[in-house]
Order: sequence, then structure tokens, then C-alpha cells
Amino acid sequence: MMFTLKRVLKDIQFIILLAAILIISILAYRAGESIKTPPYGYACEATGDDAERLCKEFDDAGFVRCESSEALRKEIGEAHLDCGIIVDENFEYRIADRDLAGAVTLVTSPETLLPELCRLQTVSVVTAIYAPYVTYDAMEGNAEYSTIKDTYDEMLADGALFRFEIADSEGIVVVDHTRSRNLFKGSLAILILIASWIGCCRPAYRHACDMKKRLTFGGAVKKVMFPEVIIRTVMIALAAVLTCLIAEQTQMIPVTLVYTLIVTAAGIPAVMILPDSWLLIITVFVMILSLGLCPIFTDLAELMPMLGNIRKALIPYLMWEIVL
Repeated sequence: MMFTLKRVLKDIQFIILLAAILIISILAYRAGESIKTPPYGYACEATGDDAERLCKEFDDAGFVRCESSEALRKEIGEAHLDCGIIVDENFEYRIADRDLAGAVTLVTSPETLLPELCRLQTVSVVTAIYAPYVTYDAMEGNAEYSTIKDTYDEMLADGALFRFEIADSEGIVVVDHTRSRNLFKGSLAILILIASWIGCCRPAYRHACDMKKRLTFGGAVKKVMFPEVIIRTVMIALAAVLTCLIAEQTQMIPVTLVYTLIVTAAGIPAVMILPDSWLLIITVFVMILSLGLCPIFTDLAELMPMLGNIRKALIPYLMWEIVL
């Protein structure tokens, strides 16, 4: 075992792969932190007092106003806005008829990170406009609508409109790191795949083949290949765990360990069946497909749901599928 460990430590290419897991994954996470999420936007096609109040509440909530729904969709398509809200031209009538279905429309893209938060903020804004009508109905004519509306206007002017923020159990606001986590997951998953197949299983199998002259094939696999695979897998797992600790992604450690074991287990029969050239081609092919189909930079499955089924066949996607 010590002889095998010394041989592994002398494998410069493998050591470089381990360093790549550490350096590239951490750089990917830091890059995600530097990318600011575009703001939300809205386009109001309605006119009237309630529509004006709605626009004011959207403005106060930090939404960017667009001149038209077409302009809003263009801004979202060009990633200048994360997602947006279109206020229907019949908004005033829908509010008056107590029918909010279709009053506003959420517009997203495959790159949208927090559509639910945008939806919740929109609900808070629309509710502020709709609340006087509901209150008037509930009081069954015991108060004038104008009086109720003035009361709500005063409350809103005092900042009584509720807002939505992501917070932990102690009420501390939590900054969203979805983009950073996806970049981290993606880079870590792909690098572990390369290290496991090219830097672990492949050289271990080649060393076993070299020993076939002295041992039987089964003996070479048992006494040479498996011990070396175990040592190299442990080193990959340690590098991955260290990466998670440095990036402060400790919740990823169990998932990463399970993923490493699965990838290595899949790599053993792969290197024994496939020639080196095909193994390299398949590894590169999986890496390229993973960069395009896994939700690393963007979630294309939002645009084409069929791609969500295709990417399930990619090993790196297990980093998103494994739940512990």
C-alpha cells in the first residue's frame, strides 16, 4: 500500500488535477459572487389612479420601469433585467370587479435566479392596491370607500407596505448565492469527473495491465488496480472536501463525497472497456454537454423542458440530483 501511495504522489499530472479541483472551483465561486443579479422590471399598460399607485409601489420596491411590454421582454432577453411584471391594460377594471386573474403577468427567462421572490414582491404590491376594495366589501357598507382608501394611502405613505426578504431562522437577511453555488457545483462536478476517470481509474488500470505479465489479470486488478483506485479516490475526496471548506460550502461535503464514489464506480468499468482515445473523447463530450445543459451558467430547461430530461443522463448533473 505504501509503495502504491508513493507512486501516486509521484504522478505530477494527478497532483495538478487535484490542485485544479481546489483552485478552479474556488475561483468559480468567487466569480459568481462578483456577478450582480440584474434588477426586476415592470411595464404598465393600464391607466388610472390605481395603476398610478401600483407603478409608484413598484418604483418604491426597486423595480425598473419599461415603456412597454415589448421593451421589458427585450431587456429580460438581453439579461439587463432578471425578470419582470406586465400590468394588464384592464387592471383598473379587474380590481374594481374583484377579479385579479390575469391582472399582472410574470415574465422570466432561463437565466432568472429568483422568480419566486419577484412573484412574492409583486403580490405585496398588488395586495396594497387591492386591500381597500377587500376591506370595503368586508365592512358591508359601514364605511365610505373614500375613507378606507385614504386610510390605506396614509398607511402606505408611512411605509406600512410589507416586503419580502430571504432570512434565516434568526431573522438575519440572507444574501442569495445561487449563481455562485451553481458555478461552484458545476466546476467541482466536472473536475471530479476528469480527476476520477483520467487521473484515477485510467492510470490504475494501466498499471494493472503492466503487471499482467507477473500476475493473472484478476490478480493484477485485485492487487494493483483496486488499491491504487482507493488511494487516488481518497485524495480526490480530500481535495473536494478542502475545496468546500475554503469556499464555505460545507453543506456540499456529503453530496460531493457520494458523487465522487459514484463517478469512480462508473469510471472503473469505463476504463476497462473503452480504449484511452474513446475515454478521452467521452470525457470531453460529457464536459461540454454539462457546461451547456446543467444549470451552471443558466438553466436552459426553463426554455426547453426536453433538455431537462437529456441532462439527467450526464454524470455531473448528479451534483444537483443527490439529496442527503
